[in-house]
Amino acid sequence: MRRPSMRVLLFCLPFFFTAGFAGGADPYKLDPVHSTVGFSIKCLGAFRFKGHFNELTGTILFDEKAPQNSRVALVVNADSIDTASDTLDAHLKSKTYFNTKIYPNIVFISDSVRQAGNDTYEVAGRLTLLSVTKPLTVSARFKGRGNDSEVGGLMGFTTSFIINRRDFGMTAGRLIVGDDVTMTISAVGGPASDAP
Repeated sequence: MRRPSMRVLLFCLPFFFTAGFAGGADPYKLDPVHSTVGFSIKCLGAFRFKGHFNELTGTILFDEKAPQNSRVALVVNADSIDTASDTLDAHLKSKTYFNTKIYPNIVFISDSVRQAGNDTYEVAGRLTLLSVTKPLTVSARFKGRGNDSEVGGLMGFTTSFIINRRDFGMTAGRLIVGDDVTMTISAVGGPASDAP
């Protein structure tokens, strides 16, 4: 099946949020300074290798009273991968792994949100990596609201989930690193007049 290009997908994100906007949903634009994306993967069968991405953007529409009206769109800049090694970063950005010159973004867009507990939400959506889109359901924990003197009201969510890199066509290095990648996201949002 032919999929829309990533450029088309990113262009459509604002319309995704404005179409059918629910009046009770508060729009939050992710704070790139305080929002983080980390990952870990088993290496050489002996330890877990950790790294992170430095650039995460996106928008969360959060309706606490009617969670089904909530929406999420996250964009990770794959070229911002950071392992504390310039040599390894360059290798991971190459066509062997993330191929960031061709596929610069990793995108998650929600299809549905439902409350699963007092402060937990089940978010089902689609994750696109290396132009391959797969369904993904994660459990997100609401960390609460706060206030910043410069940006105003803040809210935070955290989630951790596992993806299989082979599902997205990333098959290199199987003798060195495992297939399952644990992703950990801490999303901090500030008020947004429009989205994303």
